[in-house]
Amino acid sequence: LAELASMRHHALVIEASYADFLNPKKVHHYTPRFCARAIAELHALHPALHVTFCANRKAANEWTRHFFSAVWELRHPQE
Repeated sequence: LAELASMRHHALVIEASYADFLNPKKVHHYTPRFCARAIAELHALHPALHVTFCANRKAANEWTRHFFSAVWELRHPQE
């Protein structure tokens, strides 16, 4: 993750909402407290890393498509 964060344009897209990690019906192997702590540590250990939670794969794909489109426009401005 540190290597990812060191890149100029980076993002970590998670195909779930943050609330899903706090719902014991959706997280079977870990407690909601463990998940909240792990996510908090992720942010604390890698403060430069852009983390985006998307509720489902369709939303994640759409977010990622727009992100890469924005990066492309920054690198190849139309004249």
